[in-house]
Amino acid sequence: MAEEYIVHYFDVRGRAEPIRFILSYAKANWKDQRIPYNSFPAVIPPEIKAVATYGQVPVLEVNGKFLSQTTTICRYLARKFNLVGENDWEATKCDEVVDGAQDFSLLFSGAWTENDPEKKKVIVEKAAADGREKFISRFNAMLEANGGFFVGSKITWADIIVVNAIDFMEKLWGLNIAEGYPFVKKLMENVFNADGIKEWIEKRPDTKM
Repeated sequence: MAEEYIVHYFDVRGRAEPIRFILSYAKANWKDQRIPYNSFPAVIPPEIKAVATYGQVPVLEVNGKFLSQTTTICRYLARKFNLVGENDWEATKCDEVVDGAQDFSLLFSGAWTENDPEKKKVIVEKAAADGREKFISRFNAMLEANGGFFVGSKITWADIIVVNAIDFMEKLWGLNIAEGYPFVKKLMENVFNADGIKEWIEKRPDTKM
């Protein structure tokens, strides 16, 4: 039985977009099942909440089975579609990069709950500065040392995760975090123009987040 993948998530890019990128890049048989995002917090349909391990989305449905948590889903798909490098060491280096991307994103977490515009601006600016120093600069050095990709000589899920993390924060907060880091910029260009991903970007819904 051929596997069919269904991504259940809100009508935004958010935490589901790297999942969509991986499925698009792999040219998998998949559907993008979107939940209306008309208010915050958005309401998850009870039938989806019931099968979500922690009652939250994204949820990946695979032939009637359900998997939760963004990183877990991405890692599962990366293994499935050979986007984890060539051996255990390379697969673990992918994990290391993904963990770094998550820590980068967490720098901005305070801005989500701050309602005061001026305080929010300060939080975002500090997060961006810290992100460049602690993560983007190191990402850039890693890419330069390895010939343009984080692991091996082709796109892995680590590249997809990092590119999505940077792109999401740039668009959400009106930043240009990757400016001045040519290898990061080049990776973003390569991922966005990769076969399958480019077509997905062209047809995906235009959302704020």
